[in-house]
Amino acid sequence: MTTSDASLAPGQVELVFTYGECTGYCTTVLRVSGMRVSLTRVSDIDTDPDQVAAGGATEEWAARVREALASVSAERLEPIYGKPDSRDEGAATVRIIRDGDVSEHTYSATDPPPQLADLHALLAPVLEAWVNGEPIPGFDTEFPQPR
Repeated sequence: MTTSDASLAPGQVELVFTYGECTGYCTTVLRVSGMRVSLTRVSDIDTDPDQVAAGGATEEWAARVREALASVSAERLEPIYGKPDSRDEGAATVRIIRDGDVSEHTYSATDPPPQLADLHALLAPVLEAWVNGEPIPGFDTEFPQPR
């Protein structure tokens, strides 16, 4: 699936984790644009504010993301792989932004397709460490931990 989204810059990538059988903070988003990174947790409860953190990646980590993005060919990607979130493992959606188009690819959060495995392996640990309050390797700033 390819859509146009003006809020995303070319060369940007997002990883979104969602959990269907969940109440509270069930959606977590990592957005990478160059060396800038933002993390957001969104609650399905209207009174819960979004939890947001932003910071900078090291040049080494940002370069690894650029390499992983360069190796992904949009022509080879399907919009959906398997049955995401069907085994209570959550779903992951990667949004890749190129030339003004956003390609979106959803899969089980624990089983990325081979074409996206390298990219997922770089991005997923950042989300997981932030949510779990652990140090995030590859970043030159401390991210405020979600409450």
